[in-house]
Amino acid sequence: MFRRKILIHLVFWFIFLSPALLDLKWPLSEGETALALNIVLIAPPFFYWITEWVMPRLMRAGQQQYVYWFIALASCLLWSWFHMKTEGWIGQNFFEQMPPQPSYVQYFVGMFWFMAIAVGMSFMQYWYRSQIQEKEVRNLQIKAELNLLRHRINPHFLFNTLNSIYAFALEKSDKTPEIILRLSGLMRYMLKSEDIWVPLSEELAYIDDYIALERLRLDKEVSIGLNIEGESEGLYIAPMLLLPFIENSFKHGISTSSISRYVEIVIHIDDDDSLYMYVENSKPPASAAQERKGSEGVGLSSVKRRLELLYGPNKYHLETENMSDKYRVNLYLKLQKRMEHALLNSR
Repeated sequence: MFRRKILIHLVFWFIFLSPALLDLKWPLSEGETALALNIVLIAPPFFYWITEWVMPRLMRAGQQQYVYWFIALASCLLWSWFHMKTEGWIGQNFFEQMPPQPSYVQYFVGMFWFMAIAVGMSFMQYWYRSQIQEKEVRNLQIKAELNLLRHRINPHFLFNTLNSIYAFALEKSDKTPEIILRLSGLMRYMLKSEDIWVPLSEELAYIDDYIALERLRLDKEVSIGLNIEGESEGLYIAPMLLLPFIENSFKHGISTSSISRYVEIVIHIDDDDSLYMYVENSKPPASAAQERKGSEGVGLSSVKRRLELLYGPNKYHLETENMSDKYRVNLYLKLQKRMEHALLNSR
């Protein structure tokens, strides 16, 4: 980065000083060499004095900006006088016949335009840095909000599972050790990575373990279907993004009052790197009025917010259908590829 910055400055000075240096007669005589050195020694110090000292303080000065505008103008006057004097001295000492020298006003006008270029570049640099800082702040805010949303989802799932373990432990069920083992695997995945994106294969394996855990704790009268289609290699997804919809189907769809209890899940990955998830669950009629009130719980409200932050309106589409006897979710996602994942996680 430092070398790149030096290279950019060298290219700038080559372009800026080329007209003045090429105006000299080559090969350079002793006097013309002195004039060339004078140009090189006068212009850069004045430029960096304006861009690195005056302008940074001017931009932070608030109501006292006029002080630094005065310093900039006084510097321009001083450098113009110094430039005129040094070229006059070079003409007297290195040239037999002193070339005609511009007036002080002409030196000042030339230096003033040079100062205007320095001021303009300083404003451009300040704007560019402010855009980068604003983007970094926004990325940090988004990542902090995403972490908060993830932590809001995880305890909800954990408490539900612990309640099931407690119930099996009271019954001294043989399923208890396997449920604890499944839960430990899920917790390792939940705590393993703080990245915004994870491999889709890991997320699908996590869902598969979750369904296996639910099958262990639920009786055989509940029909649970899971069908995953397509190739997940090289694709990435936000972690814990699909589970809240699946967990919600078990939370509200499995009730002893339902005559036919079921949860059906289909996840399909297309060749165009998009994912389609369909979730449908039975629902007891008594819960329909309550769900129409708009209370969708912390889990679903959090995952909807994550979808907005990570995918935006063009990369996801979510539809929910709340019917009298069932609840249905249709989710479309445009998945991240390997290179996109690496760039986004490095921000």
